[in-house]
Amino acid sequence: MDKWKVVVILALIFGLGGYGWYSSNAGTTVPNPEPTAPAAAPTPDPASLVGKPLIAWDMPATLWVNSPKPVTLADLKGSVALIEFFRIGCSHCQEAAPFMEEVYKKYGARGMKMVAIQSPSKGDPAENDWNAVKTKVKEWGLTYPVTFDEGGKLFQEKYKLHTFPTMIVIDKAGIVRYFKSGHTPESAKALTDYLDSVLKP
Repeated sequence: MDKWKVVVILALIFGLGGYGWYSSNAGTTVPNPEPTAPAAAPTPDPASLVGKPLIAWDMPATLWVNSPKPVTLADLKGSVALIEFFRIGCSHCQEAAPFMEEVYKKYGARGMKMVAIQSPSKGDPAENDWNAVKTKVKEWGLTYPVTFDEGGKLFQEKYKLHTFPTMIVIDKAGIVRYFKSGHTPESAKALTDYLDSVLKP
């Protein structure tokens, strides 16, 4: 058979096959695959703090109220201590304030120490103004030591946390034994139940 005939026959076969495929798939849209989203940054697990030494802070004497001098992590050693992170612009923190004052009075009488750290959000001028913070602490009637985490660096960068209020309880060796964020009746009860279990009357 002549070569040109072979070429024509093959062309017809492939042409008819291609037409058949086109006919069967006409009008069918093959969707583009969804673009793969970049992997999200890992969210810090607050539970990872439990069982580890608490990260220390170093606020100057000018950024403390209700304490004649700065309270360091070393000052808390030998006592069960409650550390609260809060913001004056946080409605849940304001709601928690009377409860936290009661906790301080009740368990302070049993030997618990307490420190509150106001860690501001970047967009709130009042939270970033230490004088405004001191005024709010007085308005809320807080009597325990309160300090100021300038720029939120301790809470956001070292602790890698973002929910307010956050309650942390450390044991006498400075190890985190309890962690809870938010303020609800359930979380309040969980905190007092835990404190009752480690601080007997």
